[in-house]
Amino acid sequence: MLDLEEIKEIRFMRFRMHASIAEICRKFRRDYRTVRKYLEMDDFNPSVPLSKPVRPSVLEPWIPLIDSWLLSDAGMPYKQRHTARRVYNRLKDLDPDFNCSYSTVNNYVRKKKKELNLKKQKAMIPLIHDPGTAQADFGDVLFEENGKLISGHELVMTFPYSNAAFAILTYGENTECLLEGLDIIFRFINGVPSAIWFDNASTMVSEVIKGGGRKMTERFIRFCEHYRIHPVFMNRSAGNEKGSVEAHVGNIRRNFFVPLPQFNDLNEYNQETLNKCVSRLEEELHYIHQIRIIELFQKDREFLLPLPSKHFDLSALISCTTGETGLFKIGRYTYSASPEHERETVLVKLTSSSVTVLERDLRTQIAVHRRLYGNEEMISIEWGPYLRTMSKKPKSFLNSGFRELLPDEMKIYLFQMSDEDRAEALGIMADLYESHGFEAVRKLCLRAAAERKYDPHDLALSAQRMFGISCRNYQNEEKDSDIRKFDLLLRKAMNSTGKDND
Repeated sequence: MLDLEEIKEIRFMRFRMHASIAEICRKFRRDYRTVRKYLEMDDFNPSVPLSKPVRPSVLEPWIPLIDSWLLSDAGMPYKQRHTARRVYNRLKDLDPDFNCSYSTVNNYVRKKKKELNLKKQKAMIPLIHDPGTAQADFGDVLFEENGKLISGHELVMTFPYSNAAFAILTYGENTECLLEGLDIIFRFINGVPSAIWFDNASTMVSEVIKGGGRKMTERFIRFCEHYRIHPVFMNRSAGNEKGSVEAHVGNIRRNFFVPLPQFNDLNEYNQETLNKCVSRLEEELHYIHQIRIIELFQKDREFLLPLPSKHFDLSALISCTTGETGLFKIGRYTYSASPEHERETVLVKLTSSSVTVLERDLRTQIAVHRRLYGNEEMISIEWGPYLRTMSKKPKSFLNSGFRELLPDEMKIYLFQMSDEDRAEALGIMADLYESHGFEAVRKLCLRAAAERKYDPHDLALSAQRMFGISCRNYQNEEKDSDIRKFDLLLRKAMNSTGKDND
């Protein structure tokens, strides 16, 4: 069967150029009978293939469930979606009677993904290294901690000799996340790789020198020397040079973090994940040697370096200058010190999860914040000192820049008060903040505004009823209030009785 383009040219030469059949045969190097067949052809309708009867698939009972998983993947990062292997494993876990082969599941998932136009993960080529050497890299992962969706990362370390892999979740890719994550994995496997392959991230490399050299950051040099690690850096845009970890970043994300991880404590979840990694090593065979990975990993462990005897401080200590409101910036994020530390240089201790503002003695804490992450500018304020300061200077509230940072319900509520009442209300809020946090203060203001309680005494009573706290100047206020109400009712009753007697 000639293609249509050639058929068109043959018919054009004959019917438009009036060439002989012999000329056409010579030009296209075709047999005389073949050329004549297409010249005499009078039906160019496409042939319709005969459809074969469709037999019901043994996968039929599970297709709706598989479809729901794949449809939910459409809203997820393409690297964190179900693979055929993950679908197959989940079906086996869900139903003990599941008896379909992996190839059946794989064929259906591939077909369904094509229908849904879901991208397919590219394959990586694994590299071979000496025992005891490792590769490390980050990957993007979404997870929920305490009900909050976080666009975080996974830190994966692989040992290419055995194909063993270990992973944990982190909030980001900064230096603190990297060093803390590596330390967690080192302590879990009870050893340190003699060499680790990395990319050229700015957390480790401050400058790529012409000719292949690297100028490393001071903190990373100290970390490597303390743990006796020899770092090896890849060429730029050459992720295939550390193909083992590149492949496992995607593999672990699809098998461990699908569906979306949900937990309350990241440290506990990471320990569970590391234990899952060990279980996987015990179950899976090496893709070449066809023996259990855990057996090959024992060879890796023989070449690991011992953990350092002295503790290494994984946090960073930096100095920041506050503005006139006691706020300071770290990158795109703004944090508070306190009103007493305006226009001062303060020391800040950074970990992967916290930002602690310290006095010069490095022991006294000024404020502690949860570290902020994300691509947008954000602000974190330790409200206790500011509420306490504004309670001492209530007139400054109306013109204070901090008023604009408060939620609308708090601004509106405090705006309705006199300066004297506002001072007492701010003191009550400061007490509640210290014991129950800012969300409790916001709820208190909402309740008080809804009930039109703009008297500080009523606000203190509401705080006692809602949260069980005793504000500093109102410990006995609820009991006294009840006595006053009783006295008032008693007087009314006595007055009424006296009138009746008259």
